[in-house]
Amino acid sequence: SYTEILDEDAIKMLVKNAKESALAIENEDIQFIYEGDKEYKEVNTYYKALENLPADKLIDLALSMEREAKKLDDRVVSFGGCGIGYNKAKYGIINSKGLNLENKSNLLSAYVVPIIKDGENMHDGI
Repeated sequence: SYTEILDEDAIKMLVKNAKESALAIENEDIQFIYEGDKEYKEVNTYYKALENLPADKLIDLALSMEREAKKLDDRVVSFGGCGIGYNKAKYGIINSKGLNLENKSNLLSAYVVPIIKDGENMHDGI
């Protein structure tokens, strides 16, 4: 069972769904709760520099990607798309055996889809 909200109703729903799922198990495999490892390596997946990037900087970056694509090939006549996205997430793994881990990550992604005119043919690479 899973929830992104942790209030009384969500807790009741989690327990109810977990119980229903447990009762639906049809195999006899031994079930156990993983206690976790003694030590975990630190992994850096969050970059403070990506926080609060101004929209105008992201727009400028997208426009510069289009300009660069046009510089690389004079057959570029248009674009099927160009975008920049930002995502951040925080999640945890907690159990009754003392496992209590959390991680925070963020990501900036970008793409450009140039449309190439080659004679009478148009190609977008998709």
